[in-house]
Order: sequence, then structure tokens, then C-alpha cells
Amino acid sequence: FNSPLDKTNSLIWTTKNTTTTKDSAFNIMTHQSLGIEWLCLENSPCHDTIPHSIFAPEFFFKVLVSNRGVDKSTYCDHQLIFLLHIHGLPLSAERALFILMVSFIVFIGLVSLYIIFCLLLTPMVKACNILRWKINNIITSESYYTYKSSSRIFSGTSGTKSRASSSIGSSISSKVVEGNQ
Repeated sequence: FNSPLDKTNSLIWTTKNTTTTKDSAFNIMTHQSLGIEWLCLENSPCHDTIPHSIFAPEFFFKVLVSNRGVDKSTYCDHQLIFLLHIHGLPLSAERALFILMVSFIVFIGLVSLYIIFCLLLTPMVKACNILRWKINNIITSESYYTYKSSSRIFSGTSGTKSRASSSIGSSISSKVVEGNQ
């Protein structure tokens, strides 16, 4: 992977300056180099990685560094192979656009629900208050009629006694009035 001669759109990374060996097979990096740019192009193994958890996917690249064909200060060829731990690689344009659109739709939906809630809150509170008032009136009138009918039952016997005593009282008072005349 990642040869500068590769034209299959599979570069994983490239150097910011384009200095290569004489045969253009390798990039040359020096202390004056501006660094590495991570590309993860379409045919590379790190292209459009999908995270399987909330953490960014991690990659371990085996990197070979050598001074062959670059350094003439020694007759020795030095080679170093090391693992490079990379995380947070860029998403593909399609996946980034998909995530942007889903996030935008969710945001617009939440804002719309908030606005609808704010607009309907006052009428809903009024409707609930009217309904509560009507229920209280029904309960109160039912308890009033129940109280009225139960007090009539209890006062029914005493009512006949009081009517009888009032009729007796009125006949006595009428006799007293006749007697005075």
C-alpha cells in the first residue's frame, strides 16, 4: 500500500511536500518536511470506516522507514519497522453528508416540536381548566343532590311531627284569639 507510483486511488497517506526517491517508489521525509496528510482514499483499507461503538475506530499501520537511496553519509542501510497507532480518520464524503442530514433533520424536528408545544400550551391549559371546572361542578351538584335527598329522608319524620305540632300550636293560638274577643 501507499506507493507514490500507485495510481489506483488507494493512498492512505501522503507527505505535504512531494520529495521522492529517484525511482519515485518512496516518499522522502526530512526534518524540514511539513508532515503527513492522512487521505484514506477510496480503495485504501481505512476508507470510510464505520465506528462500532461511541469511540473512533483505531488502526495500527506497520511502517517501514529506511535510509536506502537517501543518505550517502554511511555505507550502512538502516531499516526500522514500527507500528503507528492512528485514530480519528476522516469519513467519506457520502457518510459525512448522511450524518449531517440526519443531524439537521433531528434538530429541525426538535425545534418544530418545541414551537408547537409553546403555541399549544396556552389553549391546552385553558381546556384543562375548563374540563376540571366542569368535573368539579358535576361532582359538587351530585353531592348537593345527594345531601338534599338524604336530609329530606332524615327530616321527613321530624317534618310530620313539626307539622303536627305547628297545627296544634296554631289551633291553640286561634282559640286564644277567639277567647280574647
